[in-house]
Amino acid sequence: DYCLAITLMAQPLAWMEGTGLPEEAFAIAPLIRLYRQHRTALHAGTILPIGEEPSGCGWTGFQSLTEDGRDYLLVFREWTKRDEARIPCWLAPGTRLNLECLWGDGRLLAPEVDADGRIALHLPTPFSFAWFRIAPLSEG
Repeated sequence: DYCLAITLMAQPLAWMEGTGLPEEAFAIAPLIRLYRQHRTALHAGTILPIGEEPSGCGWTGFQSLTEDGRDYLLVFREWTKRDEARIPCWLAPGTRLNLECLWGDGRLLAPEVDADGRIALHLPTPFSFAWFRIAPLSEG
């Protein structure tokens, strides 16, 4: 799932013969079905990087800024002991959030964007990710 998720905010393409894939490759089918439900709205937005610069040892990701305000957030916990992070995002400080986790074990730790423009999140294990749909409730 982790490797596939890296391409969710891009236009994922796979040019290959699928019949030779090992059985475990098909475990990602539910994630692909979910992606298909959201891809039009996801890619209609402006996709920008969030979090730390990817290094293999931090928290990073992407935010898709949509016209209707129901943004998408894809967050990666790389190889780090930190199971919580404050991720810089493209929402105004004080914005109250309604966050729906579409995939993964991520969860919001605070109900609004902090004064520094960050969202506090939890991911339980290294090399994991969470895909969220964000609906701002209001600005503080």
